[in-house]
Amino acid sequence: MLSISDWVTIGCAIPPLMLSAFIYWRQCRQDRAINALDQEMRDREAQRQREQIESNAAAFISRYYADRGLIPLCAIAAMHDCTFPYRREMYREFCSCSREMQRAIIDLSDWSLNPVKHEDLYRNCLEKFRQILKVGFPADANLFYMFDQYMERTLNQYGALKVPESSFETTSRITDMLSNHTKIARGIPVLNALADELNLRTCSEVFCCWALSVEAQYIVVYAAPSSTDIYGCPGCWAGEEISHLEDQFLLTLFSIYTNCILADEPSLTPEATSHKLSRKAPL
Repeated sequence: MLSISDWVTIGCAIPPLMLSAFIYWRQCRQDRAINALDQEMRDREAQRQREQIESNAAAFISRYYADRGLIPLCAIAAMHDCTFPYRREMYREFCSCSREMQRAIIDLSDWSLNPVKHEDLYRNCLEKFRQILKVGFPADANLFYMFDQYMERTLNQYGALKVPESSFETTSRITDMLSNHTKIARGIPVLNALADELNLRTCSEVFCCWALSVEAQYIVVYAAPSSTDIYGCPGCWAGEEISHLEDQFLLTLFSIYTNCILADEPSLTPEATSHKLSRKAPL
């Protein structure tokens, strides 16, 4: 049996235990309340940031509303080189935005082009283009050196210059020649003939850079396996113009990136390519 002293000891121990249990319960309750308040504050801050980003995105689109069709090219500019001093303020401002802000601008424009970071977007696109030339245009594969040599100069050296005055007529000649899928199917060097027709081997370097960029853009568009309208349609969306060589360079990268990297890989055979050339690209 327990002695009186034992009962006294037990009786003295119970109140501290009860007090400790009560303090623990109050502490847990207080911690839950603090955590709930902290979570609520974080949710409010996240909502405030989302609303701020959406507001800034709407302001960006409104500020460049006349050229809103070029927003997909803003994404390409940021992916290609976000530190490059582009001529268009629109490109420069987009490049200076956070990734979340860039995505918000694209989403608010109802495009599906996600501006992700690329190790070397230009070289990746150029390699995809080389594959198209090699397999889809085997008689013209020897011309890849011209695209490799001059396309990047379209931006780096001549980006601030306006496109040639004859751009519409020249583009029409390029698309008409590329649409001659019967010759391509027979293995006739259409691109070599086009180079001769446009005097690309003797013309000014500025014109050569621009013309080759246009050629690359439409070669890829015609050889594409599917529509890429969900990514944008720069130059023929809302009255915006591809007015300078930097616009054309970014449009060419956009064409290669959306048709060859984002889209499923095309079945690149001369026959398949010639069949796809019956589609007329938008001008």
